[in-house]
Amino acid sequence: MGRNEAEETGGAEVARLAMAVASAITDMSREAAVRGVPAAAARAGAALPGVVLGWIGIVDEDSRLVQPVATWGRDDGYASALRVAVDAADPMGNGPTALAIRGGQPVAMGADDARLDPWRDEITRRGLRSVASLPLRRPDGRAFGALVLWGERPGAFEPARLSLFRAFVESVSIAFEAARLRELLAGYSGRPGGDRTAEPGDRTAELEERNTALSEVNDTLVEASRLKSEFLANMSHELRSPLTGIIGFAEVLHEELYGSLNARQKEHVGMIWDAGKRLLSLLEDILDLSRVEAGRSELDLTENYPRQIAESVIVMVQQAAFTSGVRLDWTVAQSAEMPVMADARKVKQALVHLLGAAVKRAGQDGEVALEVDVSRDSLLFAVKDSGLALSPDDPTLFRPFSKVETKAGSGRERMGVGLALARGLAELHGGRIAVKNNGGDRGNVFTLVLPIRGIVP
Repeated sequence: MGRNEAEETGGAEVARLAMAVASAITDMSREAAVRGVPAAAARAGAALPGVVLGWIGIVDEDSRLVQPVATWGRDDGYASALRVAVDAADPMGNGPTALAIRGGQPVAMGADDARLDPWRDEITRRGLRSVASLPLRRPDGRAFGALVLWGERPGAFEPARLSLFRAFVESVSIAFEAARLRELLAGYSGRPGGDRTAEPGDRTAELEERNTALSEVNDTLVEASRLKSEFLANMSHELRSPLTGIIGFAEVLHEELYGSLNARQKEHVGMIWDAGKRLLSLLEDILDLSRVEAGRSELDLTENYPRQIAESVIVMVQQAAFTSGVRLDWTVAQSAEMPVMADARKVKQALVHLLGAAVKRAGQDGEVALEVDVSRDSLLFAVKDSGLALSPDDPTLFRPFSKVETKAGSGRERMGVGLALARGLAELHGGRIAVKNNGGDRGNVFTLVLPIRGIVP
């Protein structure tokens, strides 16, 4: 296999792993009980490509042994029965699991590493060729367990893959901690007034303990948000390089620089190029979303006319509307014919996503309209479509990669990152996105609302 072909194959593997990890992180975030976290982690771990045996272990502080609480893959009871020593003085305490816990960092090695000699027979019998152990850590950095992953090919945990597994193990750590804190707070909520007969000092101590727990919950949620944004950014960077190569080679083939193609070959190469460009655009959106959510996106405010912004975005989406058989209209009210201060690129980006989603919903023979107006203290960009009505109160409406029920109950619409990014860009301007439907089974209005303070006098 040539170097470029190997890079593209590796890129595809990393892409599959990245999507699996993203899905696993989402699944883990839904687990509310400590006792349910191991099973949820095992379900998520079983979907990770390239892992043939995995287990999660928690350190028992009394025995100083790591005890498995969840396993998946090629486990016929062997991994479930493992008890791995943590301390270096123990003959069994120098494997990858103990090293990861003591060092607080991931450890990866090949199956021929001498440190795995105590488990050599089982490794050989199961055809395992490489292992990675990643520590489960509390917010203060202390390791309380480990995620152990085995692969059946050498080098299964090279840096690009290990960074994605690291995002997964951090989500498992946060799930354990968040579930623990939820249960702690639930215990407090069971006695909202506390013991009113207790001494004032005892009640003060209880309030301080409750406030400490609330502070820990907040810190955990902030850390979870940071890790999610960091993962999205890392995933996008890892995928961008091989994808750019695929697009470049597809373009070279399509231009027939290396020889002629027949009509069908040229059509398929064009499809590869088009799909690559769409995926690259998605990765750019993911990066932008991660920057917005992490507070690392800044506005470049300049003077712009709403009509020019509207005209630009209509040009951007009219081909998609034509291809989908959707009628596309736009109007600008006289009251909006004035210059405003805004980041034109970000406003256009938000509107393109709103219009693109509207075109998809409207479908063949549908209608989409962009209406620009001013109302009281706001500049409004209203995107209207004739598609199946969505519920404005659906909490998943602006959640990336979620599935949203239509009001008629006749199907579920898969959301990408477009609406989430559009809302983030609106809030970056100090605005919002308002959602309503026409009251029936069809028709939606997504309105980008920007504050009137941005209008130039």
